[in-house]
Amino acid sequence: MTPVRTPRRLYLRIYLVVLAILGTLIAVGMIWWHLHTDPRTFGRALADFRSGLDHQLSADLSERTRQARLDAWASRTGANLALFGPDGRLQAISGPGVTQGVVEHAPRIPEEGAYLLGLAGGRVLVMRPRPDARLVPGPGGTAAFFAVVALLAGIGCYPLVRGLTRRLERLQRDVDAWGGTDQLPRVAVDGRDEIAALARSFNDAAQRIETLMRAQKSLLANASHELRSPLARIRIAIELLPTDTSPSLRAEIARNIRELDALVDEVLLSSRLDAVGGAALHCERVDLASLVRAIADGAAVTVRSHANDIHGDPRLLMRLLRNLVENAHRHGRGSAVEVILQAEGAGLRIEVCDRGPGLAPDQCARVFEPFYRAPGTSETDGGVGLGLSLVQQIANLHGGRVACHPRLGGGSCFAVWLPGLPAADR
Repeated sequence: MTPVRTPRRLYLRIYLVVLAILGTLIAVGMIWWHLHTDPRTFGRALADFRSGLDHQLSADLSERTRQARLDAWASRTGANLALFGPDGRLQAISGPGVTQGVVEHAPRIPEEGAYLLGLAGGRVLVMRPRPDARLVPGPGGTAAFFAVVALLAGIGCYPLVRGLTRRLERLQRDVDAWGGTDQLPRVAVDGRDEIAALARSFNDAAQRIETLMRAQKSLLANASHELRSPLARIRIAIELLPTDTSPSLRAEIARNIRELDALVDEVLLSSRLDAVGGAALHCERVDLASLVRAIADGAAVTVRSHANDIHGDPRLLMRLLRNLVENAHRHGRGSAVEVILQAEGAGLRIEVCDRGPGLAPDQCARVFEPFYRAPGTSETDGGVGLGLSLVQQIANLHGGRVACHPRLGGGSCFAVWLPGLPAADR
């Protein structure tokens, strides 16, 4: 029996790491406080201080010497000092106000923040810190402590934050790759937390999308293929119509059959390109100018070529050019069609222009969508709405791009950029 794997909640991991960091900071703070306030350390320091004062301020010193040494100690300690004899009389003083509130022989801390220190022979030293004196660690020590705290917090947080963001970045890269390949890639499932669950959900979604896409492509291909037979039978039936059938009716039926045949042909090609992608290309060196002249032979097409050969599938490139020229004839309202080939950057630019009514900018953005018809056009204008969509598909398979823009002076221009020959073939 497979053991059940309990999911690891990401929020719980973050919560535990935060608690661990707080515990570490508290421990560091306690250690710091202990090092600065250890009673034994303070007691030893106080004993050494008292012993030094007993020696420096011994009772047999002259008044001048005692006063000089008291001034020196006041300077070293940053406090105002007053020395009282065993009888409570003032023997020496350094600094103003140091005796305020001092009770003779009082074994307590006087008022106003003064401190009493008993010396040998019953003498008492009164210490009152100066306003500018520091009895706590200075800014340097405090800043160092907080710097250590910040460093420890950063060190503690980094592994969790970096591990989390690294997995999210990897997940984002894998998901972004969905639109860049023919087959939807799978994302790596790492761990048992919410991010891993999200990765599994993406993989499940990719599997379902691929299944739907395969079913759709198969349906389109099969349906288009199956339409061939009925169209062939209808075409034969037209030939068997009585001779007295209206010529206009015959022409209308024939035109509709041609449109249906073109639709089936373009749906088949589009579904095949979707299904196999780049595998449908049979690339070789192609002279686009020759292809354009072959299409323009006998038609009102002006060709201007200033470009070199490219590397591509000649059959598909011929289809791309034919669709662009036919679209220009169809919507150019009888105007001459101009085809311009010119080098641009590392590739070649194809422009097919007409003098028709043109397209608005918002229509140019949608004109390459399948079955899109611009406002003002009808089915009687011809076309099935897949020609420009196929142009975009073929250009994309060759690593190119397409665009549409209004033509100066009226009309439209359809532009296709295709990469040039590889360096080895130039």
